[in-house]
Amino acid sequence: MEPSRRPGEYPHLHVETAAVALLSLLALAGCATGQAPIPPAYTQDELGERCARTGGWWRPSSPHSLFSGHCEYGGGIIR
Repeated sequence: MEPSRRPGEYPHLHVETAAVALLSLLALAGCATGQAPIPPAYTQDELGERCARTGGWWRPSSPHSLFSGHCEYGGGIIR
C-alpha cells in the first residue's frame, strides 16, 4: 500500500531541487578553478609599433587601467 500524501506534497520536487543545486555548484566550481588569466593578444610595444607604422602616436595608459592605450592620429583643421 502506498503511503498517503498530504495535499500539495510532491516528492519529485526534491529531485528537481537537488538537480538545480548540483548544477549551481558545478557552475561555481567551474568558475573557481584557479586558472591563470588570459594574456592580452598584443603587448604595449607591439601596439605602439603598429600605431607608428600607420602614422599615429601611441598613447599608453597606466599599468592598472582596463584599457591598453590608444593610437592618436593627427587631424588637420578643415576650413
